[in-house]
Amino acid sequence: MWLAHTRQPTNSPGNYPYWSHPFSSFNIAIVHNGDISSFGANREFLISRGMRSFVGTDSEVIAFLFRELLRDFDLITAVKIMSNNCDDPVIKYKYRGAVLDGPYTLIIGYDSGDDLYMICLTDKTKLRPVILGSDENNYYIASEENQIRNINKNATVWPMEPGSYFIASMKKGIISHGTRHKITDYVYSYNDADIDASSVKYNDLDSHIMALNKHDIIISNVLGHRYIGMKFPAGNKHIKLYGNPGNCLMNLNYNHDVDVYGNVADDCCDTMTGGTIRIHGNAGDVFGQAFQNGKIFVLGNVGNRSGLQMRAYMDYKPVMIINGGFADYLGEYMSGGIIISFANNNAYTGKYIGSGMIGGKIIIRKKLIKVCWTAAITRIRKKHAHGS
Repeated sequence: MWLAHTRQPTNSPGNYPYWSHPFSSFNIAIVHNGDISSFGANREFLISRGMRSFVGTDSEVIAFLFRELLRDFDLITAVKIMSNNCDDPVIKYKYRGAVLDGPYTLIIGYDSGDDLYMICLTDKTKLRPVILGSDENNYYIASEENQIRNINKNATVWPMEPGSYFIASMKKGIISHGTRHKITDYVYSYNDADIDASSVKYNDLDSHIMALNKHDIIISNVLGHRYIGMKFPAGNKHIKLYGNPGNCLMNLNYNHDVDVYGNVADDCCDTMTGGTIRIHGNAGDVFGQAFQNGKIFVLGNVGNRSGLQMRAYMDYKPVMIINGGFADYLGEYMSGGIIISFANNNAYTGKYIGSGMIGGKIIIRKKLIKVCWTAAITRIRKKHAHGS
């Protein structure tokens, strides 16, 4: 097992080894992205357990919390307590100081003496990115899909749900997948393309596409390339991308027609004002943010906060159709347009649908567990105000 981190510590000077990431304490190692807002309460819990000396990083507090919980509980219960997934009200109250809060994604490496565990936790709103994967030899946890595909392009890759946990054991395999979706991976290839993106820098692909001056363009070996389509002028190109584009695909798109054969990363189709995007795979978090016009089709599932701030104005009428399911906060602050989820393949449908919604329509072909009724209540009040 290897843990690596490419960011500097943000809550400590970081110029000493014990302030660095990953943080290691005997048989526990921690690496995390984000901030632990519950740091003070977590530290007080550790003080109540007899600890007095700290170097001052939140990674250290996470490591010591995990160690203390393992003294009282089995591994899965310890993980549930830290990630606020414990259902026992007595345990939940007594160990409330051990619950993590704030925007974070963290990885725990743990050597129990007879087994090796790799664990991932993400906060309840998943404000930090994470993607999971596996193949015949390895388990993966990464910030972006291309980091996994660079090691094995045929690995099975899937997104993690908000507020969930992933546990993999050297001896037992995957104990918790970190998702309730049926895991369906999408891997495509193309041999005779106009552009082989494997030799193009991640932010230069737009320039290569525009230089071709063609209507129909096929691009192969896309892997983590960010900002595709950001520089395109208004037009009607038909572009086929084979692989896994990085963040910000076709943001600000105006009338271009794009097929993606593979999964797309976070923040796809942000502020799109026309055209059609067809994703023959899964889409990441914050998908279709401020989507204003055009059509988006997704063969698989979409991530957290999809359709955030979708809106319609006059002839601008956005439509998002999802064949699978979605994570939490679908259509958050939505004010126009249509979102349809068929929830095929027994797909999971998340919580807090239509949170803050004031307009538009969300249609879901599945029994829902928890829906935010802000929009429905607003409409009822308006009807009563007009005497209907």
